Amino acid sequence: MPLSHEALLPAVETELETLASTRAQLMPLGERLKEQLAAYLGLVSEYAGAAQLTALATATELARELGTESLRLLALGAPAPGMSLLDLGSGGGSPVVPLAIACPELDCTACESNGRKAAFLRQCAASLRLANLHVAEGRAEEQATGRWDIVTSRAFMPLPKLLPLAARLLAGRGELRGYLGAETAELEALAGRHRFSVTEVLEYEVTGKQRHVYRLML
Repeated sequence: MPLSHEALLPAVETELETLASTRAQLMPLGERLKEQLAAYLGLVSEYAGAAQLTALATATELARELGTESLRLLALGAPAPGMSLLDLGSGGGSPVVPLAIACPELDCTACESNGRKAAFLRQCAASLRLANLHVAEGRAEEQATGRWDIVTSRAFMPLPKLLPLAARLLAGRGELRGYLGAETAELEALAGRHRFSVTEVLEYEVTGKQRHVYRLML
């Protein structure tokens, strides 16, 4: 049974308060952000089975892994108004939907090749009234090259494939933001080979496990 808004909202509030106690929280914790994040997670819970979105089941898991985990990318710097963002392999909408909610002046595009998941992302944009969220149904390699200010990725493909693809998609001085587990050595070794410089790598813990978010600049 899908989780209700009443069940999800307290979990979102708790996870946002936890995030607010760290460097990762850069935006104000307004009611709009909380309500829209809970509404998004409600859609994930409703369509999780039909669209094969996620195995996460509890309100806390959804709020942490799809909500606040997405917002950690903002700790790497707030995007300037009007910047364009392409999220590769958006799946169930993390991180692109929470980023579109938190940054209404950021032009976000979710790239997803799976038809059911792309339909779900369009449903998110419509139901949440996110005029800044668009869906590109198709493969990442088919997207316009040299266009995007920011490319994001969460477990979409291994770094040796992701970095050259992102370098091709990004405009000059563009940036790649993403996630790593406990190890960062591969990122540091590969970045320079694909014209990237490592701008920032932030370490944090989730349920006792070490994770990182990173920002690379062309």
